Amino acid sequence: MKADSVHLLQSVSKSMLGILYARMIDNGVIDPEQRMGHYLPELYSCVFGSATIAQALDMRVALKFSEDYASPHSEMTRLDRACGWKTNSTGEYQTLRSFLLSLTPRISDVTKTRVEHGSEFQYCSATTDVLAWLITRVTSVPYSELLERELWRPIGAKCNANITVDSEGLAVGNGGISCTTRDMALFGQVVLNGGKAQSGEQVIPTSWIEQTYGGDHYKNHWWINTNPNKPHGSKEIHARGIYGQYLWIDRESNTVVAKFSSESVARNTPKFGMHMALFRSISNWNPS
Repeated sequence: MKADSVHLLQSVSKSMLGILYARMIDNGVIDPEQRMGHYLPELYSCVFGSATIAQALDMRVALKFSEDYASPHSEMTRLDRACGWKTNSTGEYQTLRSFLLSLTPRISDVTKTRVEHGSEFQYCSATTDVLAWLITRVTSVPYSELLERELWRPIGAKCNANITVDSEGLAVGNGGISCTTRDMALFGQVVLNGGKAQSGEQVIPTSWIEQTYGGDHYKNHWWINTNPNKPHGSKEIHARGIYGQYLWIDRESNTVVAKFSSESVARNTPKFGMHMALFRSISNWNPS
C-alpha cells in the first residue's frame, strides 16, 4: 500500500455510522427514542420496526441472526449474498432491502417467548444496514453523499473514500467503506479532540463522545474497554473490523492508532488480544 491507497474498513464502517447519527441527532433530524418504524414504516413488517434508534445504535435489537461468516446458511452469509459481496445462486434475497425485511424476532431458548428489544447486547451487522437505510430515507440524501457532507469534508479528509452499494444502490453500512489509513487516523483524531476538527469546527457533539465513553462494552456503535492496568479504570474506545482493521483511541495518552490488515480468518480472538496489547504499549500504557 501507498499513502493514497484505500483499504476496506469492514466494521470500522459501523463506528463512522455512529458518528453520522450523532450529527443527525444533535441537529434534531432524528430522535433516538423514536421507533425505527416511525421513520421507515416498511420496518413494521419485520423485527426492526418496534426497536428504537438508540437500541439499534447500542446493538440491542433482539432478532434471529447468526453473525457466522463461515457458515453458508447463516444470516450473515445471506446478507453478504444480498448485497453482492458473495455470489448469490440461491435466487433468494437479491437486494439488501428484501433480506432486511425478512428478519424475525429472537425467541428465548428458555421461556420460548420473544426477547424484548433493549434487554441484551446482540452484535448484528444487519442492524447497521437498517440504520444506513433509515438515515438515507429521513434525509433524502444517498448515504455516500451524507457521509461526505456531514463527516468526510468537515474532518478535513485528504483523499476520497468509497462505499459498496447493492444492486439497488443501497449502501452497505455495516462494513462497506474504504479509505486511506491516514484519513482513518484523522477521523480518530477528531474523536480524540472531543469532536473538534483541525479547522476548529465542532464536527461531533462533545456530549455524544462522553456518552460513548460512559457506556459499558458497546455504545453508539463503538467498542469500549476498561484498562485493567490503570487503578482508576481508564477507558479506551475503538472501532474494529473482522479481518484486522482497527481504530484505537486512548485519550489519556493522547494517542490514536489506525491499522489495516487482511487476515485470512474472521474474528480472530487471539490476535485481537495481541493487538490490544500492542496498542496499549504504543500508548505507553503497557511499556513492558
